[in-house]
Amino acid sequence: MDISKIDEQLRQSQKSDILSSVLNFAKIMSWKKLDNTDILDQGVISRKNLVFLSGQAKAGKTSLVLSLGISLAYGGEWLGLEVLQKCKVLFLTGEGGQSKIIERVKTLGYDVETHGLSDSFRLSYETNIDFSDEESFAQFHAGLDNLGIDVLIIDPLVCFHRYDENASGQMSELVKRLQILIESLNISIIVLHHDTKQGRALRGHGILEGAYDTLMHLVYNEPKPLKDKNGKSTLRMTEEYWTLDFTCKHAEGPGKWNLSRDGLIFTKKTSGSTKG
Repeated sequence: MDISKIDEQLRQSQKSDILSSVLNFAKIMSWKKLDNTDILDQGVISRKNLVFLSGQAKAGKTSLVLSLGISLAYGGEWLGLEVLQKCKVLFLTGEGGQSKIIERVKTLGYDVETHGLSDSFRLSYETNIDFSDEESFAQFHAGLDNLGIDVLIIDPLVCFHRYDENASGQMSELVKRLQILIESLNISIIVLHHDTKQGRALRGHGILEGAYDTLMHLVYNEPKPLKDKNGKSTLRMTEEYWTLDFTCKHAEGPGKWNLSRDGLIFTKKTSGSTKG
């Protein structure tokens, strides 16, 4: 099946739902929000969300999102946020080499209790998937459908397309294809992407900023010399830390956190959280 047929099927299904959920005033006044679409606490991730994690190269994005994926698959918490629904997760990567990624997963998941749910987290190292190629995308869509996952993690986005990131039309098409996966397969997608050279989240055309439901921006803050009362540098250095800033379009979100890191493992610093 090619992408045009996938897109047409999706449009037809959406067309059949037009005006099928009209509510009268009484139903509006008695309506209660259903919270069972939330996957991660505080509205960070819900069903059928497009989530971006952006950061500079070597900031630790892969380690952070691997720990998130494992937490989503097997429950518990991620950086103190409660996993509200366990999910079947596929981690799709085309960077760093398969053996390196496997070693990271083994380190981060060494004490995870799978309780017979070993298929809840799966890893696929791919170098031949191209979202900008119709045939490749259609094959990927079919393969993903067969896996029956709930969450797809893409690390990094640049490995899976040949679009010009600064061209509005091409990035619109990329976003459209991500949305096709979300809507037709009923999944959430978490995408790793790079910052701009100036350190702003989401390199490339601004259409990405309009596409996401949640943006997580990871920034590494390197140690700097401490200064004395006269403003002169001393031999002492500040501690290194990371900031993780959440922008959630449909919820208040956690705000901005300070994180510490021990090897691959990030930890929230309790004294470093701010709202807004």
